[in-house]
Parts: sequence; C-alpha cells; structure tokens
Amino acid sequence: MNARMTVVMLLACGVLAGCSSGEKPIKTGSVTGEVKRMSGEPVGKVKVVFYPNTGPTAVATTDDAGKFTASVPLGECRVAVVSGGEAKSADMSPEATAKAAEGDARVEPQFASPETSGLTCKVAEKQGEKLVFIVK
Repeated sequence: MNARMTVVMLLACGVLAGCSSGEKPIKTGSVTGEVKRMSGEPVGKVKVVFYPNTGPTAVATTDDAGKFTASVPLGECRVAVVSGGEAKSADMSPEATAKAAEGDARVEPQFASPETSGLTCKVAEKQGEKLVFIVK
C-alpha cells in the first residue's frame, strides 16, 4: 500500500507541475526560402536569422543552392543574413551577428544586423509563398 500511495503522489505532483506554468506555447510556422544576390546567384552556407516581434530568435543555414527551411514564431520578423564562420546559433543577438560578419566578404556587413539589413517577413501558420532574400 505504501508503494502505491507513493506512485499516486508522484503522478499528482507531475500533473500539477505541468499545469501550473501558465505559459502558452509559442506558435510557429514553417518557412522555406532562399538567399541570393541581385544577379540571381545563390548564396550558400550562410545563416538566416529571424528576429520575431514576439518569441525566440530562429536560425536556418542555407545549403549550397542558397535554400533554407526554418520553424519561426508567427508574425512579423526582422531578418539578418550572417556569413561569418564564427556565428553560433546560441548567440544570435544583433550585436553578435554583426561581429560574426566582420572580415567575411560573402555577404556585406549591413545584412548581418536586423537594424541595417532592410530584410523583413511575415510568418503565417500556413506559409504559402517562398521567402527570397536578396543580398549584396
């Protein structure tokens, strides 16, 4: 009987702990797109960093053809494209992405910050169109 009571108490604690956080899950949408130059040439092996108005930053890396897929919080986002090899997904603050782009000429430094890139998008639950970001 003691073991049974312990199991019941542990289950009750687990249910209460799971229900008491009060935080709503962040809704995301799946986005696909590509990064390319004005000439149409794809820009591969760069990070596309999404800075949503609400929710966490999302990061995708382009393949050799400049294509990417990401799960991004719904709503308006500012976007940066980072070519720096030192860019780590763990720190994608605007300051960190700008610093990571220093000395890497694949993408001009202005695109490494959401404040200066001029790149934006709106993420919906059912994303119908492909995103295309043009960089220099």
